[in-house]
Amino acid sequence: MAFQRNHVSNAERLEIGLHVFQYKSRYGLITNLARKYVVSRWFIYYCYMNVMLALDRQHEKRPSLKPQYGYYESLDARVLSVYLDTEASLSGVKKALKNLFGQEVCIGRISEILNEYGNQLESSDTVTCRVKFISDEIFIGAPILVTVEPLSGYILSVELVERRDKETWGACWIELIDNESGHIEQIIADLGKGLLGGIELLCEDREKAKVIFQGDMFHIIMRLVAGIHQAERKAYAAIEKAYDAFDKFERAKSERVLQHRLETYEKAQAEAEKWIQCYDESMYLFRELQEVLRIVDMTRGELRRKADVIAEVKAILELLEEEIGSEKIQKGAAYIRTHQDALLQYFDEVEAAAKDLNTTIVEDEVRQCVFRLYAYQQQLYTAYGQRKRLLHAQKAALEQRLSERLGEAEYRRVYHIVEQTLSSIFRSSSMVENTNSRLRRFFDSARNQINQARLNLIRFYLNHKLFERGRRRGKTASQLFHGDEALSEHWLSILLSKKAQKAATA
Repeated sequence: MAFQRNHVSNAERLEIGLHVFQYKSRYGLITNLARKYVVSRWFIYYCYMNVMLALDRQHEKRPSLKPQYGYYESLDARVLSVYLDTEASLSGVKKALKNLFGQEVCIGRISEILNEYGNQLESSDTVTCRVKFISDEIFIGAPILVTVEPLSGYILSVELVERRDKETWGACWIELIDNESGHIEQIIADLGKGLLGGIELLCEDREKAKVIFQGDMFHIIMRLVAGIHQAERKAYAAIEKAYDAFDKFERAKSERVLQHRLETYEKAQAEAEKWIQCYDESMYLFRELQEVLRIVDMTRGELRRKADVIAEVKAILELLEEEIGSEKIQKGAAYIRTHQDALLQYFDEVEAAAKDLNTTIVEDEVRQCVFRLYAYQQQLYTAYGQRKRLLHAQKAALEQRLSERLGEAEYRRVYHIVEQTLSSIFRSSSMVENTNSRLRRFFDSARNQINQARLNLIRFYLNHKLFERGRRRGKTASQLFHGDEALSEHWLSILLSKKAQKAATA
C-alpha cells in the first residue's frame, strides 16, 4: 500500500497534516518533519493533502470561484494545484496524482501541461506609472533577474538569462517601463557590478544614476557586522584560553612552573580583556549607527535631517576606525564610508516627507507623538521578548494620549497619512530577498526542471495567491499593485479563464 508507515499513527498523521497546513511557509519544515517521524518528504505531503481533502468535504457548498483540493475535475487543474500549492517536483506531482486521485500520469505529460500554461503568461509587466523597483539576482545554475514593486510585493519581472551584466539588467528595466507614461522613481538594490552598470546604462548619465539608486542597507553594513561577530568569537576563544591557563596555574607544583604559568595566565587574561573591550565598544557604536539610520529621531520626535545624519555617521565611523583595534571592523567602517552616499540616499525622501507632514500636521506635539508611534510600530515587527512588551506598552500609551486629544477618528486619519507617507521610503531590498526565498522553495524541489515557462507560471501564482498573514493578509499582490482593477477570483480560476480566452481568440 502506498505511504504505509505502521509506526505513524492516524492521530500523528492528522497532526502532521495540520502542522504543515498552518506553517507550510517556514523554511525547512517538510525536511524537519520527515526526520522527526522517520518518513519520506512525500509522506509528509500525503498527510497534508489528506487534511486538505478532509477540509474540502466539510464545505461542499463552497463558492464557485474558489476551487479547492479534491474538487478539481480536470487533469490540468489538478496538476497546476499540486505543483504550485505544494511546491512539488514533477515526480512529486506524479506520486500525488497516483496516491490521492488514482491517476497514472507520466512526467512528460505533467511537464507539457505546466509549460503549456506558462507559455501563455508573460515574464514581465509593462508599468504605466511612477514606480520604485527592488531588484536582485537568484541562481539555478543560470542567473534569474527578479524585480519587485516594494509596497505591494508584486513581482514585476522574473527573467531567466545567460548573463547578469549591465546590458542585460539595463534591457530588463527598459522593457518594464512604458515610454509614454512609465517612470522609474527609484531602484533599490545591492552593490553588484551588473546592477550598478545597468542603472548607469538606463539613465545614460552617472549623476542621474546616483539620484535614483538607493543602496541596500544590509549589504553595505554587513561587512562591519561580520567584523563585530569576529571580535565576539575571538573574545569567547580568549576567555576559554584564560580559564584553561588558570586551571593549569592552580595545578602547578614547583615555583618555576608556577611563575611560568602565572605569566601565561596574565597574558591570556589581557588578551581576553582586549577582545571583550573591542566587542563591547564596537557593538555600542553599531547600535548608535543603527539608531542614526532610523527615519524618526526618538529623542526629538521629528524626522531626521540628512545633514545631521551625515555628521553623526562620520563621527561613529571615525571612532570605529581609530579606537577599535580590529582590522576587520576598521575595513567594514571604511567600506561604509566609501558607499555612504548610496546608503543615505533615502534621507532626501525623508526631508521631502518632513516638509509635507509639517504642513499637514501643524501642532508640534501631535506630530511628534504620531512620528514616535510610527517608529514604535516599525520596531515591533522585529522585536521579541521583553523588548516587544515594552514597545507595546509605549505604543498603547501614545495611542491613548492621541485618541484623547484628537478623538478616535481624527487620530486614525492623521496616523494613516503619516504611515502612508513614511512607508513609501525604503532603506533596503528586503522585499526582493523575501521574494527570492519564496521562489527558492520551487527551485529546491525542481531538480533542474525550471525554464522560462515554469517561471512565468510561478510568477503568476505568487502574484495572485492570497497572503496568509501579516499586514497584507487576505489580499493578493496583484490587488495591492493594480488596485480595484485587479481580479479578486482564485488564482486557478483566473489562469483557466486566461487560457479559455486565448483559445477562443485563436
